[in-house]
Amino acid sequence: RKHGFSIGSNIYLAYCPERALPGRLINELVNNVRVIGAIDNRSAQLTKLLYKTFVKGEIELVDPLTAEVVKLVENSFRDVNIAFANEVARICETLGIDVRKVRELANKHPRVNLLVPGIGVGGSCLTKDPLFLYWASLENGYEPIILKKARDLNASMPYHYASILDEVVRNIKNGETGTIAVLGATYKGDVPDYRESPAEPFVRELLRKGHRVKVYDPLVTEAFGGEYVSNIFEAVRGADAIAFVTDHSEFRFLNLSKLRKAVKVEDPVVLFDGRMIFKPREV
Repeated sequence: RKHGFSIGSNIYLAYCPERALPGRLINELVNNVRVIGAIDNRSAQLTKLLYKTFVKGEIELVDPLTAEVVKLVENSFRDVNIAFANEVARICETLGIDVRKVRELANKHPRVNLLVPGIGVGGSCLTKDPLFLYWASLENGYEPIILKKARDLNASMPYHYASILDEVVRNIKNGETGTIAVLGATYKGDVPDYRESPAEPFVRELLRKGHRVKVYDPLVTEAFGGEYVSNIFEAVRGADAIAFVTDHSEFRFLNLSKLRKAVKVEDPVVLFDGRMIFKPREV
């Protein structure tokens, strides 16, 4: 205003949420449907013209608040669905049955798509966007039930599995703590990003319980307080347990027999598959 600018006359304002998946960034920026939230029609049309220069997907025009909520709902939907898969895993654990088989058979139903349960949810979006939506609603008079419960459940998974692994290692070590090799530090396979990775609370909880923790990741050197090791076979040497926390391609094609020999320990070695990378028979 001080310099004579006015929104809608010589300044045009719009918001277009990013909807791209790390690892497929360019493809999704070009081909995904885009939602543009603009403060007026002129801003909407000019922004659409800009995006049309590189976007092949449809472009939807809405108000800014709707665009923001669409983005938050997308990520909240994923977080809630992952939480349901993790809830099923916890139920199966309690009942003493194989969640892999339950998921396999449930997904044979044409209208069921149960996601893969695991050690938790990471990244800078899925861990915060449901909370933005939760608080926006709470401040306007409605307290969402599912969003907060799902977020809390997903956040609890690294601690839950750290407790199980601690108990199993102590059982084979006659009550003593042990050495645990954690394979994977990033929040997502083949992506060099460890922001909000479930590996962090998992490692820190194991350290808090007194275990020695060695961490290997092919893409980052972060160890979350543990010992970073630059070679996978060195990481597992002398380990009482090996925990797969990230589903990197390197891990998917591992020779498990070679990995077991690299441990160089005659006693039983625990293998924790936090991303369901392997089939039990292979292990």
